Amino acid sequence: MESPFHIVMLATVGTLLLTPLWSILFVIPLWSIARRVGWSPWWSLFVLVPIANLVFLWLLAFRSWPRDRTDPAKAF
Repeated sequence: MESPFHIVMLATVGTLLLTPLWSILFVIPLWSIARRVGWSPWWSLFVLVPIANLVFLWLLAFRSWPRDRTDPAKAF
């Protein structure tokens, strides 16, 4: 049976290894999306902050996108 110290160390190492992966999987694509919408790409770093990530995604989802501002016939 593992001691509590080993479990805590395993969780810490796992967190340190997953943080860069999280950044690659979520921050980089949201960086590009924020730039396309006209926001500063630095706003995509909010995805790393709990609760702020949900607010960021909700604001992004319901913002008017550049495609929505053009002629609807040319949208597709």
